[in-house]
Amino acid sequence: MALRDDIREVLAEHLDAVPDSDGAKLHVPSLALVLVLEALEARFDLRFSAKDLAGVRLDTVDALVAFVQARLPR
Repeated sequence: MALRDDIREVLAEHLDAVPDSDGAKLHVPSLALVLVLEALEARFDLRFSAKDLAGVRLDTVDALVAFVQARLPR
């Protein structure tokens, strides 16, 4: 499964609705975002630090894909 599909699956597990467009704004309550980030950490065996998250806008599928992709081993 592609990274984008995996991230969309995680979002679907934790949100009421995921927009069809990957560039559309996600409406994610703060607690749900924490759960999404924890699920992404578990799914991809990553750990996000406070430094990783500082100033980052994770409000679209595209943004989440770029965020996770930048932290995956090459």
